[in-house]
Formats: sequence, structure tokens, C-alpha cells
Amino acid sequence: MVALEIKSGRARDARAGMAVFSEAFKPARKLLVGGDGIDLETFLLAPAAEWLQ
Repeated sequence: MVALEIKSGRARDARAGMAVFSEAFKPARKLLVGGDGIDLETFLLAPAAEWLQ
């Protein structure tokens, strides 16, 4: 399972949702797109399989 969170800004303390999800579901991988994470353009241009590994 891959957890995916999309951010529209750079609020560093706004990651509580991912923490709660991760604790409940224990994803193998967590991705943050936007904000301080993966650049949106980079994420959209890469094949989906790259993010699911």
C-alpha cells in the first residue's frame, strides 16, 4: 500500500493527516506531493509504476 498526500502550500506542521493514516494502515511507502515534498510536475511526468515500487 502507498499513502499519497497532495499539498498546495508549504505548511510544515500540516502533516497530521499522513501521520494518523500511517499509524492506522501502515503503508509500505508514503509520498508527499507538493509543499516540501516531490515537485508536482516531477510527480505527474513520471510513470505511476515509479511511485508504487
